[in-house]
Amino acid sequence: MKKITIILIGLFVLSVGLVAQTNPRTLYVRLVNQDGSSLPNNTEGITFQARLMKPNAGELNQSSYDCGFYFVGGNLYAKVQLGNFNGVNWAEGDRVEMDVQRASDNSVGSDHNIIIPDNTGTAIWWGRPP
Repeated sequence: MKKITIILIGLFVLSVGLVAQTNPRTLYVRLVNQDGSSLPNNTEGITFQARLMKPNAGELNQSSYDCGFYFVGGNLYAKVQLGNFNGVNWAEGDRVEMDVQRASDNSVGSDHNIIIPDNTGTAIWWGRPP
């Protein structure tokens, strides 16, 4: 019984290692009203789609693993884990296209083209107020 338990634990550790991100970095995009004011800490009806502009990178949204919304300092941010794009690694200078929509608005939402800067180990705070 102990051998089976050890084998199962070993397989679990191996599977976690295979799924782990090889190039993690988080992008935070500040979400604002049309007049530039901060959104409240209420994500009801807000959706986003983020695409890494590389072949086969796929798309992430607010329901993707380690993505979603983050409220800090009175500002609401869309959070995108760049290492989760369909096994495609990002590089400095790559472009992330992001569409954000709010169901209560009649507008089409906002569209952002974000160039990934250097400083590989740090989070990207796009649109953060000074």
